[in-house]
Amino acid sequence: MAHIGGSSDEWFLSDFPVVWMMNPSVTQISDAHFLFEGRYNGAELVVIDPHYTATTIHADQWLPLRTGSDAALGLGLAHHIWASGRLEEGYVREQTDFPLLVRLDNGRFLRGEEMLPDAADDGKESILFLWNPDAGRPAQAPGSIGADSGKLIVEDFEPPIEGVFEVTLLDGSKVGVTTVGSLIREQLEPWTLEATAEVTDLAPEVIEKFFDGFAGAERPMIFSSWGSNRFFHSDLMNRTKLLCLAMKGALGKKGAGFQSTGFMGMAGFGSALQLKRPGIMGQLELMLGMMTPEKLFNTVVDVLKGRKSYEQVLFDQVPEGEGKMVCSTSVATLDYHYQGIKEDLDEAISGQYPRELADYVKEAEEKGWQHKLPANGQPKIYITGGTNLLRRSNQTQKMLDNMWPNIDLVLGIDQKMNFTLMNSDYILPAAGWYEKPGIKYTLAYAPYLHYCDAAVKPVGETKDEWEIFWRLSKRIEEIAREKDLPPFEGCGKGEIDWKELHQNYSCQGEYGPHDAEKVTQHVIDNSPSCAGMQIEELKKTGPQKFKSGGINISPTFHFNPDWKGEGVFTTLTHFTKYKWRWPTYTGRQQFYLDHPWFLEGGEALPTHKEAPKGGGDYPFQLVSCHSRWSIHSTWRDTPMLLRLQRGEPALYLNEKQATALGLEDGGWSQLYNDLGTVQMRIKYSSMVRPGVAYYFHAWEPIQFPEHKSYKWLIPGIMKPLHMAGGEGQLHFGINHLEAGSFVQDTHVGIRPWPAAGDQPA
Repeated sequence: MAHIGGSSDEWFLSDFPVVWMMNPSVTQISDAHFLFEGRYNGAELVVIDPHYTATTIHADQWLPLRTGSDAALGLGLAHHIWASGRLEEGYVREQTDFPLLVRLDNGRFLRGEEMLPDAADDGKESILFLWNPDAGRPAQAPGSIGADSGKLIVEDFEPPIEGVFEVTLLDGSKVGVTTVGSLIREQLEPWTLEATAEVTDLAPEVIEKFFDGFAGAERPMIFSSWGSNRFFHSDLMNRTKLLCLAMKGALGKKGAGFQSTGFMGMAGFGSALQLKRPGIMGQLELMLGMMTPEKLFNTVVDVLKGRKSYEQVLFDQVPEGEGKMVCSTSVATLDYHYQGIKEDLDEAISGQYPRELADYVKEAEEKGWQHKLPANGQPKIYITGGTNLLRRSNQTQKMLDNMWPNIDLVLGIDQKMNFTLMNSDYILPAAGWYEKPGIKYTLAYAPYLHYCDAAVKPVGETKDEWEIFWRLSKRIEEIAREKDLPPFEGCGKGEIDWKELHQNYSCQGEYGPHDAEKVTQHVIDNSPSCAGMQIEELKKTGPQKFKSGGINISPTFHFNPDWKGEGVFTTLTHFTKYKWRWPTYTGRQQFYLDHPWFLEGGEALPTHKEAPKGGGDYPFQLVSCHSRWSIHSTWRDTPMLLRLQRGEPALYLNEKQATALGLEDGGWSQLYNDLGTVQMRIKYSSMVRPGVAYYFHAWEPIQFPEHKSYKWLIPGIMKPLHMAGGEGQLHFGINHLEAGSFVQDTHVGIRPWPAAGDQPA
C-alpha cells in the first residue's frame, strides 16, 4: 500500500485526520495547508508520533507513544471499534476477508481443491468459500481466484463474519472451520484500554479520547508515508492501521482512507524503455513480447465473461512483464550475499522466528520468490546513478571492505561529488535539475504533470542522462562490432546482442544524443493520464492537471476509473463502488495471511511484536526522520541551507538524559554499539522521548569526523517474511514486495567525546 495516496485536496474533507508516521509540515510543505485548513471545516487533527514534530504543533490531539508500539495502539483501536458497536458490518462482509472460511485444524483457507470435484481441471483449486446460513453449507466466494465472477457481490444470502461450522471434504472427512472475522475478534480481545496503555506508555484517558474520536468519525483518514516502512515490524504496524480503516468502511471512500505517497500512472516510461523501433511495428513487437497470443486470447475471454476488469488485467501484466524482460533483485538481498553482513543479520533476529534467516533466504531463492543476482559469483560492474549507494547503505564500512574490492568497475553518475562518486572508478557528471528537460515527479498529492524545461545550459562537461547513456550505448556497440562479439545470455531473459545495443536504445536512430525532449514527448504521448499534453504548451502554461489516474500498474495502485481530472482524486473506488475483486489472493482486503511462513511466524493476523535490538542491547533507540533542509542528500551540504540548521550532523536527545550522561548541548558525543563507533554533536531537545536518539537523515559520511556516519552502526535488519511468495499479492516485484533493510530498530550507547586526552578528528 506504499503508493495508494490520492490528491491532497481530499485531506480537507476528512473529519478525523490521523497523521501516523508522517510529517507533512516537513515532507509535504506545499500540501500541508489542506490538512490544517480542514480544522476550520470541523475536523479534529490527531498526530501519533513519539516526537513533538512540526506537524504536531497544529494538532488537536498528540499521542507520544513508545517508539515501535504502533501496532499495539492499532489493535487497541480495532478492539474499541468492534466493542463499541461501530463496526461497518456490511462493508467488511463485502470488501474484506472477514467472512472467508479457515480450517481449524491447519489454519489454512478452505480451498476448492478440498471441496470441488475436478477443481484442478476447472481452474478452481484456489477458490475460497463463505458460509451460506440458509443452505447450511459452504458456498464459493465470488471474486476469489478461479471464481466465475470477478466481482464481490454475493447474491441470495448474507454470509456471516463470525461463527464456527463443520464441513465435509471431498475425501469424506469432516473438519471444523471458522471465519476470518472470528479469528480477528479473538485476536483483538486482549487489547483492552489498559493493555494498550501498558504497551504504548500512553495515559489511558489520552488513548480513550483518540479511540472514541476515530470510532465515531464518518470519514477517518490515516496518513502513513514511506517512513512507516523503516521498522522491522512495519508490516504489522501498517496492517493494523488498514484493519482499523476497513472496520470503519473508510478505504475507497471520499474524504477517508489511507494516504501514502501515490504516483500518477505514466505508462509512457515503460513504453520508452522497451520500444526498439518507432511506429506501429514497434508497438506490436512490444505487445507480443509482453503477452503470447494464447495469453492474450484468454485475457480477452476473462474480460468478456466478467472474471477480470480491464484495470486488473493491466495490473496483472506487471509481474509477468518484469519476469520476462527485467533482471531485478532487491538491494537488501544483494547486500546480504556480498557485503559480508550475513552473520550480523542472522544474529540480529536470532530467536525471532522458528528458523534462521539463512534458511528463509535459501528457500525463497530456490522457489523463485526472491531473485538473486548475479546468480553465480560476485558483482563485477556496479553502475549507480541518483542513488548515492554508499551514503544510503547500512554498515557502509563492510561494503567498502568486503564488496567494493571485488568489483572490477564502479561507475558513478550524479549531479554532485557525493560519497559514492568519491569511491567510484569513473565519474560521469550529470546535469542539474534545471539544466535539462524532463518530468521531475508524478506525485498524486498534487495531480499535475510538472514539466521542467532547461533554465540554463549544463555546466562544464555535464550532460543529461539521456545523452550519457546514448553515448555509452553507442561506444559499447562499436566495440562489440569491432570485436565481433557473439550474443550472450541476459541473466535468463533471452539473448542480448551488444552489436544492436545502440540501435535498440536509439529506436533505430529515431532519437539522437540531444533528443531528451523528444523522448519525453514520447513518454507523454503514451501515457493515458496525460491525454494529449504537448511540451511546447507545457512550457507556456507550466503544470497541467492529469486527465486520469493512468493505467493501474506498479507502482500506481489508484484504481479509480471515474476520475477525469476534475475534483479531488479518491483512490480504490474500482473495488468499493464497482465491486471488482482486489488484487490479493482472496480477492478482498486481506487481513489473514495463511502462507506457511506467516503461520509458523505467528503473524497470520495483524499483531504486535517487540522488534529485535539491532546492533546490540543498548539504552538508546536510534530513530531517523526526514530533513526539511534538503531532498534526501540533494543540497544537504549547501552553505545557505546549512545556516538554517546546526550546520553539521546533530543528535537530538532528551535534556535530562543527556545531562545525566555528561553530554553537553553543542558538545561532541560518541555513539557505540556492537558494530563500531561514530561521533556526532549533541542538541538538547524537549521534543524527544527518553530512550530515543533522534537525528535528521541524509548527511554525507564526509560531514562526520573520520568520515563515518551513523550508517556505520546500523545493521540493516532483514525480515524473512518479506521474502515470502507464491500466493496472490505475496510475490517479489519492483516497488511491490521486496526484502528491506530496516533502520529504526537500531540501538546505541552514547558517551562524551573526546575522552580524556583525546582530540576530535
